Amino acid sequence: MAQTGARLTGLTAYRGRPLLHFADGRTTPADIVVLADGRASTGRKILDPYRRLRYAGYIGHRGTVAYNPTNMVDFWRLEPSPGVQFNIAPIPGGVDWTLYLNATTVEYTNMFGSTPHRRLFAQPRHVTDAARAHVDGQALWHLPEPCATAVHCTTTRSAFPVMDIDPPIQMVWPVGDGFAVLLGDALAPGPGAHRPRCAPS
Repeated sequence: MAQTGARLTGLTAYRGRPLLHFADGRTTPADIVVLADGRASTGRKILDPYRRLRYAGYIGHRGTVAYNPTNMVDFWRLEPSPGVQFNIAPIPGGVDWTLYLNATTVEYTNMFGSTPHRRLFAQPRHVTDAARAHVDGQALWHLPEPCATAVHCTTTRSAFPVMDIDPPIQMVWPVGDGFAVLLGDALAPGPGAHRPRCAPS
C-alpha cells in the first residue's frame, strides 16, 4: 500500500514485520518497504545514516526561453573558464539551459532563502532578484552574446545546489523478517549529484 502525503519518522520491526512510523502518530505494518522519497530521502537517513549529502560548492541555474538564439539543432556544452559550465539544448519552441557557477553556502542561502541541504531544489518562487542579477552578470561576462541574451531573456528560472554523496554499497536492508529498499534518488541522488566534467564543445 502506497503512503503519500505522510512524513515518515521511523522504521522498526514489530512481530517480525517492518513497521513504519509517521509524524502524525500513525504506524503501518508492511511485508516490504520501498522508499523512493527523493534526494533528501528520510529513508536513506534511517537506513544508511552515514552516507550523507555534501554541498559541492556550486549551483546549477536553469531556465527555458521561448526562442532559439543561434538556431541550434544539437546540445552544446561550453566551459569558458574554471568553475563555469554552460549547457544549452534545443526544445520545441526554444532552448533549455543550465549554467553552473561556484557559490559558497552563504551565497546560496542569500540567493534562494535557505541552505543547500535544506533547499535541494530552488523553485521559481525561491529565485530572488539578487540571484537573477548574479546569473545575468555571469552570463554576460563568460558566455557568447547570443547565449548571454538567452539567459537574460529567461523570465522563469530555477536552481539546484550540486551535491556529492558516497556511492551506495547496498540497496536492501532486513527489517525483522521483511525488507526495506531504497530506490531512485533516495538510493543514489541523480541530477546535480556529481560535479560535471567536460571540455568545451
